[in-house]
Amino acid sequence: MKSDYNFGYEIADKLDFWIKFSLSKSSSNGKKTLNNTRKYFDPYKHLSLLKEIYPQRYYRLKGISDKINLNLYKLQEIIFNLRRKLNFLCTDSFCAPPATTDNEVYMSWNLDILLSAIWIRRLPLFIHSQPGSFRYVAFGAPCLLGLGLINQEGLSYVATAVGMKDGGGEGLLDFEINNLCMETCGDVNSVIEKYKVTPKYSFAGYGASIMMNLNSIWGDVKGNGVAIEHSKSYIHFQYQEDGLLAIANHHQFLDRKLTGSPDPNIQPAITGSYCRLGRMKTLLKFHKGKIDLQLMKRIVADHEIELEHIRNYNYEKPVDDATICCHYWNILNHIKKRKFILAYEAFLMGKTLMAFILQPRKFIVHRCIGNPCSNPFKKFDFKKALVDNSFDELKFFMRVSSSAHRRLFKMKIYKAILEFINEVFFRRLIIFTFNFLNKIIPVRIKE
Repeated sequence: MKSDYNFGYEIADKLDFWIKFSLSKSSSNGKKTLNNTRKYFDPYKHLSLLKEIYPQRYYRLKGISDKINLNLYKLQEIIFNLRRKLNFLCTDSFCAPPATTDNEVYMSWNLDILLSAIWIRRLPLFIHSQPGSFRYVAFGAPCLLGLGLINQEGLSYVATAVGMKDGGGEGLLDFEINNLCMETCGDVNSVIEKYKVTPKYSFAGYGASIMMNLNSIWGDVKGNGVAIEHSKSYIHFQYQEDGLLAIANHHQFLDRKLTGSPDPNIQPAITGSYCRLGRMKTLLKFHKGKIDLQLMKRIVADHEIELEHIRNYNYEKPVDDATICCHYWNILNHIKKRKFILAYEAFLMGKTLMAFILQPRKFIVHRCIGNPCSNPFKKFDFKKALVDNSFDELKFFMRVSSSAHRRLFKMKIYKAILEFINEVFFRRLIIFTFNFLNKIIPVRIKE
């Protein structure tokens, strides 16, 4: 595992400041935050599990911890805590023949995140490459929190966060399972087998921490697709039908009475997920056989609300985050009416800050920064990087990695300015405010 250790060490060396910058903010509440984390997660047991069933990641983290001089167990604990603070309320789809008109496979992913996490739009796309494993395009931070999108075999992935009560257990986190499958699996069937034999961790909760749990869709170049839902005790594999699949932020295939995944009767804030999922299914079925790239771009930019998907539940009007392309439609009205709890919940549900459309057969990622209704998609062709093996494994496809920016970032004054801005506006304002609000205005759950 020397190469994995060296890879982690090299990542930490080249991205030293960014890693320390990110990790310091994820642990911004100090020992109290980390002690609270231990209620849900044991880093010692988890690292032992990683060393046994995913040693590649274990040694990469060891390389990072040695380079930045941070205890490995604390590093793992901080990564868990950072992941727990990210809240992705998304709507995803899978389309393949006979649903597509151009014999293509398309997968879409709208990332709906609270606006204060707008910095996430600056996270890079990068190539992960290690000897003995498949290369893949990932989104996020190398070694720390990257999610694989497409690997060199065309295996592709999109995901959404989900709350549940059936949590706990000792197992890999969902983003670690993603990385493991991207490195070792070439098609949907091998992913299914990997999920069956890999112990999985789920987080019990309905609030912002649901990012720990991911519903996912996996697709491959053959047109196979599967949606995977799991909790601590249950798992379900839903294969594509007529080339179509869609997921949102609740369990639609698993028995929610068993997993504790909420419905609008239990958690008012989840109502929008039911609308978005229903609308996505409506659009996919209506356009079946005619779906192409341009139509996919229109679907992910859709603003229609279909309340018929929640007519069997008790819900409150207006429904927030109910459109596939999500905006803060109702926050100002909530505030004007002094309905501050509703405004707070709507803010936590987020808006669409980014969207992806994947084409596994062509190894193409289309990415939109902002709402896809008003911002263009940029095309990234990764065929040379993945298939032809012609790439720089640490090359980032964003301005933050430009040579000019790297030179600027080495200036001490630039670092100091960024630290000051982050300390004042991100740490003290964002983190403190929402930790405080989470205590005094918890997400409402109807018993």
